[in-house]
Amino acid sequence: DLEAALRQAPRHANAWTLLAELHRQAGDSAASLQALTEALRLAPGDLQARCNRGGLRASGGDVAGALEDFDVAIAGAGPAGGAAWAECLLNRAVLRVRQGERELARDDVRAALPHLPASHGARVRAEGMWRRLAN
Repeated sequence: DLEAALRQAPRHANAWTLLAELHRQAGDSAASLQALTEALRLAPGDLQARCNRGGLRASGGDVAGALEDFDVAIAGAGPAGGAAWAECLLNRAVLRVRQGERELARDDVRAALPHLPASHGARVRAEGMWRRLAN
């Protein structure tokens, strides 16, 4: 059991990120958010944990917190973060559209597209966003 393993070795950020995903899949957003916060306490530069927490915050209505997480993740990883970085850009673009910041959202989508291979699921999402924002 992952929770028992974490009690024995609580300093493994990746284990906390995995626990957060299990909680998310079970529908427990609060526990997922707590686990991601612990993962980020241990590894503040963890791109996936930071983007996942941003997504949870956004779905919970904490737009400011979500944007903060996305901004930190995007700035910290940069394009070297590959597809995970690009997905974080897309998530931030969605929030920017909701806030009426279409130009900033377009910039995010434009930056994300070259880092999403044609076979990547988020590529279709990015291309659709690009078409909507280009008009």
